[in-house]
Amino acid sequence: EAVLHALALVTEPVRQAAPDDVAVEVVTTWEQYSKSFDVFAEVFGTPPVADDVRRERWQTYGLHRCTVIASVEGQVVGAAAAGYGPTALTLLAGAVLPEARGRGVYTAMVHARWRVAVERRTPALTITAGRMSRPICERMGFQYLEPISIFVDELTSA
Repeated sequence: EAVLHALALVTEPVRQAAPDDVAVEVVTTWEQYSKSFDVFAEVFGTPPVADDVRRERWQTYGLHRCTVIASVEGQVVGAAAAGYGPTALTLLAGAVLPEARGRGVYTAMVHARWRVAVERRTPALTITAGRMSRPICERMGFQYLEPISIFVDELTSA
């Protein structure tokens, strides 16, 4: 997208009916992280990544990011990440498998990351939202701040 939207949330997200069959947990193990990686890869269409590269990323990012996974009937159907900051968590990515969309999985993962922000004593979330996530975030109480133009260098993107 050529334009993204900066949004922030400084109060608890608006409560919506949480689906009973969606379980969200903070990733604390390699196995959970690997499953989150699978969801991101499928949703964003990224090429396969070798297990050793995944483990290296887990060791690099696991300490500096919060990743959550969402499951329905024991199957991981969503993954979302956030970066730790001194005053807020910055929501980095959220992905929900197509067959699980429209049932509150993304919203449940935002609520989970809000709880992490509160536990860390940084009760605020920021996000750079695209056209799919902006309306969802605004329904939860995120406030629009400003547009962000994305510039692509054709020499390096080819």
